[in-house]
Amino acid sequence: MNEVIKHEDTGFNFNTTLSYGDHKEMNLIGIGSRYKLFFVVYGVGYYDSDLLIDKSKIFDISSTKGLVLQFYRNVTSELFNETLKSSILSRNDSEEIINNIMKLQNILKDITKINYKDIIHIIWENSLLSIYYNNKLIGEINSNLFAEIVFKCYLDKDTVITGLL
Repeated sequence: MNEVIKHEDTGFNFNTTLSYGDHKEMNLIGIGSRYKLFFVVYGVGYYDSDLLIDKSKIFDISSTKGLVLQFYRNVTSELFNETLKSSILSRNDSEEIINNIMKLQNILKDITKINYKDIIHIIWENSLLSIYYNNKLIGEINSNLFAEIVFKCYLDKDTVITGLL
C-alpha cells in the first residue's frame, strides 16, 4: 500500500511513491505551495527516481523526475500558461526554448479552466517531457534543455514555489 503525506496548505494528499504510465517509479522528495498574494493556488510535489538527491545534481538527466500540481483554486488556463511562459523565458529565451513554449501552449490549448482538485503531472524522463492533465496524457516535448528549464521554474533558487526543497 502506498503511503501518503498530507499537504498542510491544501489538505491534499501526496503519495510517497509515484508510478505513472510507463515511467520509472519515483519517490516523493518534497512538497511545496504556489501562492498568489496570500492565497494558496496549488500544492506541488517533487518526485525523483533517485532517492538520495544531491541538490547540486538535481538537473542531471540520470533519473526520472516528476512534478504533481494539485490545484486548490480555480485558475484560467491563460493565466497558468502565461505565468509558466514568463517563468521559462526569464531563465532562457533561446530560439529552441521559444519554439518549445509554442509546443507547450499548443498542448495546453484545450484546457480552458483549471478547477479545484484538478491535477497536472509533469514527467521528465531521458529528454522527454510528458504532460498529463487529470490523468490523461495531453502531450510530450522531446527536449532535454526545455525539460530542465521547466523543472527549474519549480526547483531553482528563483522559484515562486515555497517549501519544496
